This record gives sequence, structure tokens and C-alpha cells, in this order.
Amino acid sequence: ELCWFFSFVGYEVQEITIGNQSTIDVTLKEDETSLDEFVVTGYTGQSERSITGSVATIKADELVKNPATSVEQQLQGKISGVNITTSGNPGGGAQVRIRGLSNFGNRSPLYIIDGAPSSGGLSDINPDDIETLSVLKDASAASIYGARAANGVVLITTKKG
Repeated sequence: ELCWFFSFVGYEVQEITIGNQSTIDVTLKEDETSLDEFVVTGYTGQSERSITGSVATIKADELVKNPATSVEQQLQGKISGVNITTSGNPGGGAQVRIRGLSNFGNRSPLYIIDGAPSSGGLSDINPDDIETLSVLKDASAASIYGARAANGVVLITTKKG
């Protein structure tokens, strides 16, 4: 008899034996333990074990522990390798630098909000809308984004309403 294996990231593998069936209904069961060990970077997934030093993720409840009016202020001091500085001017925006000053011209990281590149920065998003914020700090983690990721990548997942 013919057996098929069905799998998907975050779900348990299902083995189904196929006899004379012309229609097969498959329902995958969630495997919550595997999601803790897996990080999606761009279009690929990587084992958290292999990229722990290059990816940092902060959940919304961790961000709101630091009462502030902007995401930059909430993020300040929470991730190693990420420097946030302000101009000192009232109402002036903050500058986010990942891995220090890396190239000439624009030194801001690439911001990806819910899978779409954002031309603005963290000031364009309401801190209360953020579910998770991940920072990709090295070339292997950010490679899917190409040259735009030369200064690092900030991935933001918002709460769905």
C-alpha cells in the first residue's frame, strides 16, 4: 500500500495510507514545541540554534515594560548590538543603528512590517500595534533582503484586528 507524509512548519507530520481512495482529507495538528526552535527570516526558515547571536526577538509585553511614547524609546537598551540615539531636539526622531556604522549614505536598517518593506522607520508605527519585533543583525539572517539589508533588518509583526 502507498503511504503519503504530509508536513508543514509548526505542525506534526501526518502519515496517511492510501488504498482505493480518490479523495484524501488531511488535517494537520499544531506542534507548538517546534515553533519555539524556528525563526522565519524572509522567505526561509532557520533553526534558532544556528542563528541565536544574529536574531533577537522581543514580544509586545516586553516592550511595554518601558513606558515610552515611541517604539525607539521602548527598544532602547533591550537588544545587544542595536544602538539608538536621539538628536536631542524636541520632537526629533531617533536613529537606529545595527552593528554600528557600516556604510556611507543611508545607515538606517531595513524595516519590514507584516512582510512589506516600509520606507519610514519605527516612528511610523503605533507601539500598541506591535505583537513582535525581531532584529536580524548579520548577513546570513538578512541575506534574503539583499543589499537593502546591509545595515540590518527590523521585522515587525503587528496585532491583527
